[in-house]
Order: sequence, then C-alpha cells, then structure tokens
Amino acid sequence: SGCLLGSFLILALSQFYSKTGQTELSTALMIAACLLPFYEGFSQWRNIRIGEEKFSAFFKQETFWQFTMHSTMVAVALLYPHNTSLPVLVFLGVPAVLNTIFTLRDFRSIAPEETDEPESVSYGLRTSFYAAFNTIAVNADKLFLFAFLSPSATAIFVAAERIPEVLRNVVQDAIAVYAPRFAREETYTKNLDDLLKKAALVIGLAVFIFAFTLLPWILIFVFGENYSESVVYAQILCLSVAIGNASNIRFRYIRSKLDTGNFAKITIFTSVLRIAMSALLIPVYGIAGAVASAFAYRVIMTLTVDWVIRTHYLKAVK
Repeated sequence: SGCLLGSFLILALSQFYSKTGQTELSTALMIAACLLPFYEGFSQWRNIRIGEEKFSAFFKQETFWQFTMHSTMVAVALLYPHNTSLPVLVFLGVPAVLNTIFTLRDFRSIAPEETDEPESVSYGLRTSFYAAFNTIAVNADKLFLFAFLSPSATAIFVAAERIPEVLRNVVQDAIAVYAPRFAREETYTKNLDDLLKKAALVIGLAVFIFAFTLLPWILIFVFGENYSESVVYAQILCLSVAIGNASNIRFRYIRSKLDTGNFAKITIFTSVLRIAMSALLIPVYGIAGAVASAFAYRVIMTLTVDWVIRTHYLKAVK
C-alpha cells in the first residue's frame, strides 16, 4: 500500500515534468512509478531468508540479482549512452522481476496454518513511518545538488558515493546475519558490546585500507578519467562508512528487540539533522557540502546509537 502511494506521487511528478517539456525525465519517472511496488513492495523475501537463517541461499540470490542488474545497466549505458529511461528500467526492472518470482515462491511455501507475529507486524508498520525520515535524509543531498547546482555536479557526487554505498550495503547484509541471534539475546551485556565494537573495528580497518589502495583505481576504471574529481570525495565517504559501522551493528540489536521508542529517537534525530546540514551546506559549498553532510551524519549516528546503548541497555544490565 505504501508503494502504491509512492507510485501515485511519482506519477504526479512525472506529469509535472511532462508539462514543463522535460519529456525524458517524465518518462523515466513514469517507469519508476510502475515498477516501484514490485521493486520495493516485494522485497521482503530477503527478511524471510535472514529470519530462517538461510544465509547461503540469501547470499546466492542477492549476488545473482545484483550482478544481473549492474551488468545489464553497463551494457545498456554503453549501447544507448544518451537514453535516460533505459537505465532506470533496468535498475528497477531486474530486481522487480526477481522480487516477484521470489515472493510468489515464498507465498507457495507458507502453510495455511502458519502463525503470524502481531507484535512484529505492528512494530514494522510503526517503524516504517520513522524510516521515511531516514530515506528522505539519505537522498536529500542529491536533491539539493540537483536543485542548486548542475546535473554534472550531481553526477560527480553520485559517482563518488556509489562505491562507498556498495560497501555500506555489503556490510549491512553481513551484519544482517546477527539479527536472529540478537532476537534471542535476553540482555545486552558488556561482553556482547565489546564483541560488536571489535567486529566494527575490523570492518572499519578493511574499508579504510580499501579506500586508499583499490578504490581510486576502481572508480577511474568504472567511471572514466572525467570523474577523477570524485576520488577524494569517495575516499572521505569511505572513511565515514568505516566510522558508521559501529552504529550499524549496534543499531541492528536495537531493531531486533522491537524497540520502537529508541528506533524513533535515533532515526528522527539523525535524519532531521542531516536534512538541515544538507540544506545549509550544499547551496554554499556544493559537492563538498554534500560530502561533509554525509560524513557528519554518520558520526552523529554513531554517537547517538552509543548514547542509547549506554543509557538504555548497558545501564539496565547494571
């Protein structure tokens, strides 16, 4: 239902750009509106695999659709370099098709007498509202760049952000394997906190080393010499991902406890701050302002999660 509402809003935006003569952008938005329910609404098969602790199947399926989608996008971009709609169709269409296939498969496997978890459904509905703040915050910098600067500036930032975002997603998928264990933990102990901090440190060091060794070469290879300006920005964003790992892992524990109150505090506080920072910094400093906003957001997120853990979880154990 949420995705259908989103599709309606995107269609309205498509009509707006159509009336202003921006036909290509309008067509791309129309494609996005049609595919959004399948791209996002049918994506819950991932949580089923994680909940069942079928991590091998999850990894294979996730790898398959990511490889299929990105390789097809590269081919389309090379064959039709001036077409905007086709990459959008591939980016949303490939996951939409696979999500539909996986979802139909999961529906067939659910027994008629299968029990549900009302508290989990209620938690998911409430936190979806709060998560909307995060979605807006994460994409606000691109919208501000597009509005106040040029499409080329937006492209440079997106190129810089692409590899750090892939790294962040890989780390989040890896962290997801902790979810079933976290749900079974009765209390958040000091030993568990130390273990998560050590895991975050190891991942952070790996990301840091990658940022100053392979990242420049990969970015230039993928995007070309015209995007060499993106390398420094990408390295800074990678450092922010390394810092943010600690909050991502510990935030996963908070989410596994169905703790709506602290989820709302963390999400709304950090998201509003990021939107405010993007609104203030990007019009003045451009791409550097967007990078600074993203970096500050992850630092604030880490400090906020640490405060919640110390005051609401470790304190309760003591």
